[in-house]
Amino acid sequence: MASRIELQRQLVKLEADVPEMARLYPESADFISEFAGHADVITDAAGPADYDWALGGIDRILTGAGHPPEANELPPDE
Repeated sequence: MASRIELQRQLVKLEADVPEMARLYPESADFISEFAGHADVITDAAGPADYDWALGGIDRILTGAGHPPEANELPPDE
C-alpha cells in the first residue's frame, strides 16, 4: 500500500503525462485505454482508506483532459 503522499505524487505525474498521452493517442478509445493502464497502477497501490480519494483524483484528471468519466467507461482492472 502506498501512502497518500505517494499516491498524490503519482496523480501529479499522471496529470503531467496527459498531454503527451493525448498527442500519442488522439483516438478517444486509445487514449482511455492508455490512461486506464496508468490509473490502474495508482488504484492498485491505494489502500482501502485511500481508494476513493485516489479515484476522485483520477476522475478529476480525466475530466480535465476532456474525457468526463460519465461519458467513458474505463476498462476494468486486469
